[in-house]
Amino acid sequence: MITTAGHVISRQRLLREQGRWQGLLEDLDTLLAEQVAAGQAAGDLDPDADPAQVAFELDAYMVLGNIQFVASGDRAALAAVRRAIDTRLDALAT
Repeated sequence: MITTAGHVISRQRLLREQGRWQGLLEDLDTLLAEQVAAGQAAGDLDPDADPAQVAFELDAYMVLGNIQFVASGDRAALAAVRRAIDTRLDALAT
């Protein structure tokens, strides 16, 4: 996320950058889902869990933590993300 002051960018550039950012987020969700599926295949994670849903949840934790960190500068938000992710993955462990 952009966290520094600067000049105003054009709407076209903003939309282009937003599209690039969206592509990166989709890539991250795909990577997370693939890793959940790999954990399931290895017998480490609940085979009944939906990898796409788990990926969505993990991504949501990271996005919210980033928003809170950017807004407050408080690194506790990042620690909360780590705890949330650990808790979710622990709940899936077999």
